[in-house]
Amino acid sequence: MNTVTLLEMTTHRLTEIHREIEVLNYALTAATILAIAEDAAAVAAIDLDDQATLDAQRITGDTKVALEFAAQETRFVANAIAGRLAVFREREAEWSRLMSTELRVSVRLGRRQVAV
Repeated sequence: MNTVTLLEMTTHRLTEIHREIEVLNYALTAATILAIAEDAAAVAAIDLDDQATLDAQRITGDTKVALEFAAQETRFVANAIAGRLAVFREREAEWSRLMSTELRVSVRLGRRQVAV
């Protein structure tokens, strides 16, 4: 397996991973929005004399914070992969240019050797 093929395979796999993490991030963002709405409803329903409403608000608040954190972390991972993917694509383009240049040079040298 040559370097260009390995780079192409790596770039393809990173692209797929990036897409999957983007989908996960969208799902977590949507869940966060729902958690914010649930937390707001729980806050509105708080009765200081009712421990159950206080507990429900605490749980919805914790859920909201956890989902916000998870969405933030998946965004961080997606951005990191996007950065690495850009480097791999750049390297892939460089190797492709280099290999096509080497191929043209070897074809020219081969022709000269035959012609001589």
